[in-house]
Amino acid sequence: VAGEGYELLSLDYSQIELRILAHMCGEPALVAAFERGEDIHEATARAMFEDAGATPKEHRRLAKMLNYAVLYGVTDFGLANQLGIGFGRTQARDLIARYAERFPLVKEFTKSVVLEARSKGFTTTLAGRRRHFPDIHAAKVQDRQYAERQAMNAPIQGTAADMIKLAMVRLAPLLAGKEAYLLLNVHDELVFEVPAGDRSLVGPIRRV
Repeated sequence: VAGEGYELLSLDYSQIELRILAHMCGEPALVAAFERGEDIHEATARAMFEDAGATPKEHRRLAKMLNYAVLYGVTDFGLANQLGIGFGRTQARDLIARYAERFPLVKEFTKSVVLEARSKGFTTTLAGRRRHFPDIHAAKVQDRQYAERQAMNAPIQGTAADMIKLAMVRLAPLLAGKEAYLLLNVHDELVFEVPAGDRSLVGPIRRV
């Protein structure tokens, strides 16, 4: 709740992890969709289901789940649970396979990241920050697979975390001497307290 005479201002990065994925893997279909300013989930649905024109809501829902399932290394069992009633592991496995077919460079990228983690014991963000995975060679299958899923996501999620931290550092001069305060960071979102009705900082903050 904002203090008296103030209001809350919230700004976040739009689909930052998927944008980072597109940048890091270079998948043409994803890159082109972002460059055209399209809804990435609708673009994915069209590529997945070969729809013409508007994408049905159900196809977009499936595409959105798949986009994030890829980011987090979700298994067919996990995806089936997310999709809900009417979807079993076979259907989920088919969707994952279709995604890999439509976006082959994404699959190649995630594989290469896991191989890097196995080889070096760590993965690296675009800013050069490392995350180590001591269980990447664990004897227990479950521990090893969990480490692989973490490794798959770490360069993407870690880069997003680096970006928001850099944004907070760069914001400091903008807020100096102003009656505006950075309250908290929620993943890719920053929440500020600013004087009520004052929009002067919105543009500069968005450009950071």
